[in-house]
Amino acid sequence: MGTLRRFGVFGLFCFFHLAASNPSNVKADPSISASPATIRLGLTQSLSVRCDIPAGWGSIDSVILSQVDGTAVHPLAEITPSIGVISTLAAEDAKVTGALNPAGNYLQVTRSFPQVATSGVYSCEGVGTNSLGKSVSFSVQVRVSTEYASQPEYVNEIITLHKQQQNTAQLLADAYATGNATQHLLDKAARRIRQINDNCEPVVGTGCSDPSLPVGQHVITVTPNDGLGGIKVLCDVRVPGDGWTVFQKRFNGSVDFYEDYAAYENGFGNVDGGEFWLGLKNIRRLLLENNDENTLRIDMTEQGTGFNFTRVYPVFMLGDESGSYTLFLDGYDDGGTGMSANSGARFSTFDKDTSGGCPSSLRIAGWWFETGCGYVNLNGLYGLSGGEASMFWYEIYNHPRHSMSRTEMKFKRRQVPTVHF
Repeated sequence: MGTLRRFGVFGLFCFFHLAASNPSNVKADPSISASPATIRLGLTQSLSVRCDIPAGWGSIDSVILSQVDGTAVHPLAEITPSIGVISTLAAEDAKVTGALNPAGNYLQVTRSFPQVATSGVYSCEGVGTNSLGKSVSFSVQVRVSTEYASQPEYVNEIITLHKQQQNTAQLLADAYATGNATQHLLDKAARRIRQINDNCEPVVGTGCSDPSLPVGQHVITVTPNDGLGGIKVLCDVRVPGDGWTVFQKRFNGSVDFYEDYAAYENGFGNVDGGEFWLGLKNIRRLLLENNDENTLRIDMTEQGTGFNFTRVYPVFMLGDESGSYTLFLDGYDDGGTGMSANSGARFSTFDKDTSGGCPSSLRIAGWWFETGCGYVNLNGLYGLSGGEASMFWYEIYNHPRHSMSRTEMKFKRRQVPTVHF
């Protein structure tokens, strides 16, 4: 604390001094205050002494806050532009804050559980330069007194503290008991899991998650456990055992996506190497086969530029037939101008409007149209150069004029974190 300096004490109480070089252009005077001004011994929990130097006073070089004991001055804290705030007090006994900025300057010391030794005179002294380049200085003081509270007040305080102590002890006891009970349940669950694992065959991925499928795209037949037969699907395998099931693929405009609701429900196109829509019924069956825990991925190529884009929504679900296969997406922030805007929308076509307001002129293909038609339509007219009837994704450029020449929509079972006991 070698930088803390003593300017000297210029008086005993609330004394203020400006050096002779300080002209009358100083707009405001520095001040010092104490809160509370009187310490109630045993009851007051903190004492704050604050020195304020208004912005109009001048440029600050140094401010020191001290406690005065007769002729002895004990520096407590200092603030300078180059060093900032420094303190001689232990961190557990006091908190020191301060700032030097155009809006105003201050230095404050807050002392915990003040006693008689904490009372007395506090001084704030500073030096700086005014707007005319002249040296200026100040010294202000404040006195903090002490008093004893009444006996009933001390008794009430002791009773309050005793109740707090009892409540804390009960909370600790409850937490200990709850912790033991919780640990017992965890141990029991862990034993049951081990018992089940010991009597089960290893689970092998099926469908597009079959680990025997190599990297690449493959057409296979998946048979969900719903008794409704098999579904021919296209698998996009990027990592063996973790393949994606493709349910929409477009790349050359060979398949017309201007179809009615029945076609979109049952599927159309050619899964074997062509463009296709797998069908809402089939998509939902496969999603349910994964316990309705799926992730959606969309791969796109922009028309004209050939730029590739990918969007992934970690949560992907479809409602049932009675709800027109309502779309639900979550987990990716596209700013509300991507496919998240369609979340909550029902599937709609030109012959079955469930959008609640999207005009038929823009419903030229089946999609999850919301009231304002939304910001995405990957089933739009192929080859159309921009516009809300094209295959567009607004979020990429914040404009519907950029159409896509290739799209693949696919899903896979969402990875659920493993819980270890």
